[in-house]
Amino acid sequence: MLITTRRLRNGVNKSIVVKSDHDRGNNIQTIILDVNDGEMRAGYSGECSPRYKSNLILGLPLGHNATLKHTIFPLLPETKRDNVELLYGMKYVYNDNNNSRYDINFEVMEKLFEDISGSKALDVNFQDHPILLTEPNKTDSKYREKFTELMFESYNVYQLFLSRRSVLSCYGCARTSGLVLNVEKNCTNLCGIYEGYIFQKHIEEVPIGGELIDRIYLSYLENTKNIKIYPYFSIDKTSNTEKRNNDIKILKCPLVTKSYYLWGSLHVINQMKENLINDYQHPNDKKKKDTNVTDGNNNYKLPDGNIIDQHTSETLKLIFPYIFFRKKYNQNSISKINGITTLNDINFNLFYDMLRKLKLPVLLKYNYKINNTNSIIEKIIDNTNEKSSNICYADQIETYFEIFDGLQDFIKKGILSFISANIHLDEVLNFLIVTGESTMFHNFVGILKSYLPFIDTIKEKSTKIIYSKGADRRCNCFIGASILSSLGSFPQFCMTKSEYEEFGVKNIVDKNELIESGIYPHPPNCSKGKSLPANFTIAMDIPPFIPTPCTPKHAQV
Repeated sequence: MLITTRRLRNGVNKSIVVKSDHDRGNNIQTIILDVNDGEMRAGYSGECSPRYKSNLILGLPLGHNATLKHTIFPLLPETKRDNVELLYGMKYVYNDNNNSRYDINFEVMEKLFEDISGSKALDVNFQDHPILLTEPNKTDSKYREKFTELMFESYNVYQLFLSRRSVLSCYGCARTSGLVLNVEKNCTNLCGIYEGYIFQKHIEEVPIGGELIDRIYLSYLENTKNIKIYPYFSIDKTSNTEKRNNDIKILKCPLVTKSYYLWGSLHVINQMKENLINDYQHPNDKKKKDTNVTDGNNNYKLPDGNIIDQHTSETLKLIFPYIFFRKKYNQNSISKINGITTLNDINFNLFYDMLRKLKLPVLLKYNYKINNTNSIIEKIIDNTNEKSSNICYADQIETYFEIFDGLQDFIKKGILSFISANIHLDEVLNFLIVTGESTMFHNFVGILKSYLPFIDTIKEKSTKIIYSKGADRRCNCFIGASILSSLGSFPQFCMTKSEYEEFGVKNIVDKNELIESGIYPHPPNCSKGKSLPANFTIAMDIPPFIPTPCTPKHAQV
């Protein structure tokens, strides 16, 4: 049992009894719900990897006045579903004013949490465990209050902690301070972390991520290489016992919605990227490579049996550096990316011009609402202006290049925002922590390292890159959450059900909100604080600590 003092809004200090895991029973683990921009990773404290992964999508049957109880979970892109639309719990929006946000359908998110706690996933009762829920770096009070209400009201949890993902990713790389570069499915963001505190006013973000690469790959293969990509569910493999071979038939799938079909095709591309384009730096990761990689020449077999040859696969590897770094190769420099000679006959200028002219497929993410009268899920008519201003729906690479000049400029801009605000913290500005599933592209860290001299021209000391080796880099946030929630002091920083009932959602969320102060706060076990500019704003997430359990192997370059 712990006794902690909380300062209420009226300035009064109040001692509150917080039950620890020991009080509720031995060996009770915290449930971690790591929500990113495309999926949820769920698991337990003290474990080095999530037990369950799910996209943030439910299947919505059309034409049946469907309610949430009729939705499909888990919705798998390999499975054929007729007359089913994609119902998103969270959507990333980036408008032409360079403002980003998340559209949250809280009813859908509540159903997703319910399904993830059910027998098809974790098979656990949330109210029996503390909950650690991650959140994007850019959130507001409404976001936190709604999720806090959802957990305490719908699931009756007794302890809840919300933490921004980059803070946890920092811990997952055995650091408490640094610049965290997080490259995910839909976006890339950069933010500074200092001893567990996030610099809320110095977050950079762009809608460049792995999903954009998938769309480019799909368009390139279908429109330039004339290789049709069929979803797994459209392949009918019937065994012919007489001829002892497999006849592959392509199903027409007339009742499959366009968005569902495109979603399935993009999944095939994503699997190809995982096995053909991404790096596998850890020996254990090599075992995960798909058997569709047919030989040592990087040939790849698609679900319909067609082969992506080595030449095509090597041209695919040129696309990622071009999008993320605006890096163009030529005949003299091509050996630096892979050391092969299959691209000797390529006209690089024509290749890059072709990429800029590609028309990209757009996976429209429709808005739905729940009818308060009959609970039926109804489609919302899209706002044309809002839809056209969402850069995530752009079908040309040029639209993204208008707001993004490459990661090297993106990082440099982020550092300049600190310097211009007279914030000079070596522990932040000189350590670049690379994390996120889309940093697994071939030679990502190597290319980024080559731009360090360009980045370091604006500061005195050189930048060191910190990253986890192998697939751990995908799950740095989960690993950091696992480390944090394993600490004996973790319950002190959780919101409790009794606090929620006594003080209300706004008051207990406020303690994790922005703290405006001229003096940097100094929680236990950290330095005694640092004087910062009077107009400096920080957001307190968690007190610093030294990560020990589950800390992955990481590299520093």
